[in-house]
Amino acid sequence: HDPVSWVRLFGGVTIPDDWSCGEVGPGSRRFWPRADVVIDVVDRGADDRPGDSVFYQSDICDRIPQITDGAIDLLLLAHVLEHVTDPLAAAAEISRIAKRGVLECPHPMKEFLFGFEEDDHRWWVWPADADGVVTFQRPDPKMVAGWRNTDWSGAVHRMLVGGPGVSPDAHVLRRRYAIGQREGTLNVVHRWEGPLKVRVIA
Repeated sequence: HDPVSWVRLFGGVTIPDDWSCGEVGPGSRRFWPRADVVIDVVDRGADDRPGDSVFYQSDICDRIPQITDGAIDLLLLAHVLEHVTDPLAAAAEISRIAKRGVLECPHPMKEFLFGFEEDDHRWWVWPADADGVVTFQRPDPKMVAGWRNTDWSGAVHRMLVGGPGVSPDAHVLRRRYAIGQREGTLNVVHRWEGPLKVRVIA
């Protein structure tokens, strides 16, 4: 099961062949094969990137001077923005370099249930409101701390991700988890055109 399905994220929309596409922060995941431009804080090496893509080692919160305004027609950010130090700065640079894009982040409910394994997540990301504004909220340490100390939370996470290994029905649970990902039950998926609009609740 690959939680990052390109077809799912782009809603089945055909991407024009002449569009310049980019991906931010693929990390240890496989790269989006359509990406002409890859931006990440870590360089995994040219052999691990798609085709002739151009790589920029940079934080998306910083200005990337090599990329001109509006140079990217479609930008993908899958499980990236919950990690950033400054969502407003990230949104500003994303809006500068890209004409449109799609982002995916864990839903706050998913973060609350399974966040004990994700200490590097700095934000809960809420679905866009009617005006297309995505809200970033600092997690409440008092709410998260007690939950992270429970074995039950870890057991549920491992069961949903991998299924109970001793059960012949493990594949059923894995399929349900995949469907939950695809339908946006566990993740926030937001597609935008023009500026990426965000608000921050510290």
